[in-house]
Amino acid sequence: MLFAFLSISSFSQTASLKGRLVSKKSKEAAAGVLVKLNNEKKDKTLTTISDNDGNFLFRNIPAGEYKLKTKSASYNEYEKNIDLNDNQLLP
Repeated sequence: MLFAFLSISSFSQTASLKGRLVSKKSKEAAAGVLVKLNNEKKDKTLTTISDNDGNFLFRNIPAGEYKLKTKSASYNEYEKNIDLNDNQLLP
């Protein structure tokens, strides 16, 4: 099972989303996990892979409502709805 720590920063019409995936059980970094960010209204899907420390980053994302999903053979899927707004900054 995965747990994601997320940070969102948004300026003008685009945002960045970075996060870190860790195993809920062992608290170790979840490396090599496929991370998808999907906006069904805009028919836009972005993908990336978490690095060796479990970190991932999406840049220049248009503001809107997204669903973050992870997929890995080693971990259960993780899913979270995210609303990226203009001028939004989360710690």
